Amino acid sequence: MSIRTKIILIFSITSALIVGSSAAVSYTLLRNSLISEMKGRIMNIARLGVSTLDLNSYENLTRLVKEDLTEKEVDSIENSDTYQVIYQQLNAIRDIEPDLIRYVYTLMPGQKPGFSRFVVDADVLSLVEEEKKSNEKSEEISHFGQEYDISDPEEMFFLRKALYEKKGLTEENLVYDEEYNLNAISAYMPIYSADGKTYLGILGLDMSDKNIQASLKQATLYSIAIIIISIIIAFIASMVSGSFITRGIIQLTAVCKSFAEKNFSMRSNIRSKDEIGQLSNSFNGMAQTIEDYASYLERLLKAYDHFVPHTFLKLLGKESIIDVKLGDQVQSEMSVLFSDIRSFTSLSESMSPKENFNFINAYLKRVGPLIRDNKGIIDKYIGDAVMALFPTTADDAIKTAIQMQRKVVEYNEERARAGYRPINIGIGIHTGNLMLGTVGESERMDSTVISDAVNLASRIEGVTKIYNLRIIVSEMTIKKLKNPELFYFRLIDKINVKGKVESISIYEIYNVDTPEIVANKETLKPDYNEALQLYFSSKFKESLEKLQKINARSLEDPIVKLYIERCQTNIQNGVDSNWSGTTTMNTK
Repeated sequence: MSIRTKIILIFSITSALIVGSSAAVSYTLLRNSLISEMKGRIMNIARLGVSTLDLNSYENLTRLVKEDLTEKEVDSIENSDTYQVIYQQLNAIRDIEPDLIRYVYTLMPGQKPGFSRFVVDADVLSLVEEEKKSNEKSEEISHFGQEYDISDPEEMFFLRKALYEKKGLTEENLVYDEEYNLNAISAYMPIYSADGKTYLGILGLDMSDKNIQASLKQATLYSIAIIIISIIIAFIASMVSGSFITRGIIQLTAVCKSFAEKNFSMRSNIRSKDEIGQLSNSFNGMAQTIEDYASYLERLLKAYDHFVPHTFLKLLGKESIIDVKLGDQVQSEMSVLFSDIRSFTSLSESMSPKENFNFINAYLKRVGPLIRDNKGIIDKYIGDAVMALFPTTADDAIKTAIQMQRKVVEYNEERARAGYRPINIGIGIHTGNLMLGTVGESERMDSTVISDAVNLASRIEGVTKIYNLRIIVSEMTIKKLKNPELFYFRLIDKINVKGKVESISIYEIYNVDTPEIVANKETLKPDYNEALQLYFSSKFKESLEKLQKINARSLEDPIVKLYIERCQTNIQNGVDSNWSGTTTMNTK
């Protein structure tokens, strides 16, 4: 074997070993760093989570924990407002890192040594709902007051330490979960009463290492690529003089180590005009290309997020915009919200095109975040109108509508100070099945929603102008509410919207009224409902008598006056034998 061949082999093997070792060290350091960062992050989330809890409500819940709770008592507690407050707050904590945080729960010491008891688990209500749908008992549900065995000194070491020593801590290492085939780490934070004197238990969080595994996989691929490149560099360098070879390999190895750490800004400083110098220039050029392209891809993906929300992609089961194909679709039940600025045409006529755009964007930047904050998806902007989808609950859609109306009140105060006219918006909501997907052709695609539910929501928004109300929802939306007690609503009418044969009942949401008007409507609501029942039963005289009494006690209620006029007209003119009380809408 020739000296030249030996030099080539030695340099090639040495380079591979150096870069491989560097990659291994980099891999280990990166893994340890990511785990350390993960522990710090979950601890911060746990600390933040405890600070956001309603401690008075939580303390009230702990007082209800006892050994002999019946299923009926547990069910009553889990459906109470107090439990719902803490349950929603735990889910808000999980929403901080929804792709990583798996479990959020609270525990308190049990009456028996080695046992604790669940107070609130962020999955209970959703699992109960799934249990009802499947008619199968689930062993995964950690109900209120349920006993939890923590007697194992090894497996439950950190949980026991946190619970009994009343201190915040995280597990030292990742724990493998065979059921879900992933590693996770847990953090615990003590919970004290609002006055800080009474120890109430701990908040527990479990976070998966999904991001760590993704980063390590990417680092492994980079390391493989770097090893291959290094072997090539060593082969070329071995044909040059020994001293030059040594200097070139050291510098290029340093660049490779930097690449293993995903630092693409480092460059080789070899300036010779021979092969080593040329290789250095090529390597630097490649590094610059990779750095520029990575930066470009990151900006491109962020830009795509403005046009196709990531939530939309998740509903289609796609991780990225590049995975979307023409014809992708999914069917789901959602609540559809339409909002529109009243008299926008006359308002826009007084503004220049630039002022129009500035006005619309000023309005949308205030209401858009409210939709996202309530788990909604902005499907499209139609001039001044907004169409949004709420895939989780109808409650989210109505909460958003209320917040939008309140935000408009704040916006009008700003407009008044600037000397501008106030604006009003109408909001319509309907809940039903719809098809979510992509339409178009190979060169131009768009996301869209196809459903009668969408058209009906748009029509309901339109009738807000007719009844001069701010929020109107369909009967289906009312029926789908998870927490109807959070909203003030009443029946407005039974209508046939344009393009529909079947009638629907529509309801006013009046949470946005002044406290005095809300209280007045709530007080008169039983009489109001009875009056409408008499009206739709064609008992116009009895209905009129009750409506007039209501009108005398109401605070300028236009709906009551509307039905007084209808009763008087029907009494005077009579109605057909097939009269149903349904109002037909001839406009959109």
